[in-house]
Amino acid sequence: MEQIHLKKRLGQHILKDESILQYIAESCLLTPQSVVLEIGSGVANLTERLAQRAGKVIAVELDEQFRIFHLRLALHHSNVEFIYQDIMDLDIAQIPAIKEAEDFVITGNIPYNITTPLIMKALECPIKFRTMVLMVQKEVAVRLTTQAHKSDTGAITLKVQYYCEASILRFIPSKFFHPMPKVDSAIVQFEPKPTAPYDENTRRAFFHFLDGAFLQKRKTILNSLGNWLHGKIERKELSAVLEAAGINPMSRAENISLEMFRRLFEDLAQFKNKNL
Repeated sequence: MEQIHLKKRLGQHILKDESILQYIAESCLLTPQSVVLEIGSGVANLTERLAQRAGKVIAVELDEQFRIFHLRLALHHSNVEFIYQDIMDLDIAQIPAIKEAEDFVITGNIPYNITTPLIMKALECPIKFRTMVLMVQKEVAVRLTTQAHKSDTGAITLKVQYYCEASILRFIPSKFFHPMPKVDSAIVQFEPKPTAPYDENTRRAFFHFLDGAFLQKRKTILNSLGNWLHGKIERKELSAVLEAAGINPMSRAENISLEMFRRLFEDLAQFKNKNL
């Protein structure tokens, strides 16, 4: 293998197990009509397995030291296009092959330091994927896929639930990576829901509301929202709105489901329109 210098600041860890690479590619259920966006191509070991199954692979890689691996792969797979850019700066929806895709799929081994913003970028992309299969840190995978009434629940949990059904396919011990990270990983699959409940402006307001609810997640929802609202609603009135939505004011945000948060968000909007 050519001499490469993996960068800790970029969270670079190479997945070296053949069976796991195969598993990720197979979990994408690719066909000749599939256009795959691979995030973080690295040495192209997953890229190759995607190219064997899909009609087109768009592989995004920030670090150009891996270009030699990509050039070698391109000699045998003409259906791969490499983009050397930070995925967070890339306008996914403007990539021609993705704009025209009949079957759009996202996959990759995601750097730990950009996991949450990257997942939100993918979920909010105007071009909707059929499935997204990502390798993420185990702790993050649990937070993304947990249900209400668990301490791991956060605003990101409910934002993912808003768009998708997310499930852990498989846990991957750290020993299967080089260099070996300090934490284990997990393969998570995201399956989009048919429709989103709100238009884009309302969705943004709802997500802002969720951020506020979880800002002080160890406090009761009454105190957390009361602080976030900066006293715009009297404590007694806020308590009444919570109870009307079927929420115990002494509950914590982690114990409230997405549907209950939606009802509370809508009830608060009605209260605001009537009283503020």
